[in-house]
Amino acid sequence: RHGGCRLRFDTDGRLLIGPGPEAPRQVSRYGRDLTGLVAVLAGHAHSDHHDPALLMHHSWVTQSPLEVVGPEPVIAWSRQWLDGDQAAVSFRSVTAGESTDVAGYRVTVLAANHEAFGEACCYLIEDEPLTLVDVGPNSGKALDELNAQLGHHGHSIDDLELIIVTHQHIDHIGLVEIAVQHSGAEVAALGIEAERVAN
Repeated sequence: RHGGCRLRFDTDGRLLIGPGPEAPRQVSRYGRDLTGLVAVLAGHAHSDHHDPALLMHHSWVTQSPLEVVGPEPVIAWSRQWLDGDQAAVSFRSVTAGESTDVAGYRVTVLAANHEAFGEACCYLIEDEPLTLVDVGPNSGKALDELNAQLGHHGHSIDDLELIIVTHQHIDHIGLVEIAVQHSGAEVAALGIEAERVAN
């Protein structure tokens, strides 16, 4: 199954999660385009999660509205890439513990288990299937924190149906095997991420 970083999460193209380097080109390799994109969900302010090429590409191909959602460092970083007078791209800051609607999905913001240029977040998409974007590093502490955060929002690791791996850094994939053992969730990843998770 294809999903996660650099490919649309859903089939109608509303939401892009963690668009890393060269997102527009990578999306086109899968025969897709970004013209119907409504929102971008970024985990932290680093180019492996949110690359300026996406916002520049959007401004070149369409003037349709696009919302960038992420922790405050993502928003501050993103604003510098665009002309202050532009109106097509809007920005919304979120923080761990919040639940909000993004592109028609109910999204719960969870604290990621690492610091990266300020607050880092991962996301629980409370839709069918119940989806966790990035699971965190493989440690007992990270597992306990993930379980506590899920529990606070009425879920457990056993409830997960899909885990999206945005990229192969250990702080994003470390708990995949444990989460799958608990839940039986499907894992969505691309390229080298898919190979690493499969092994």
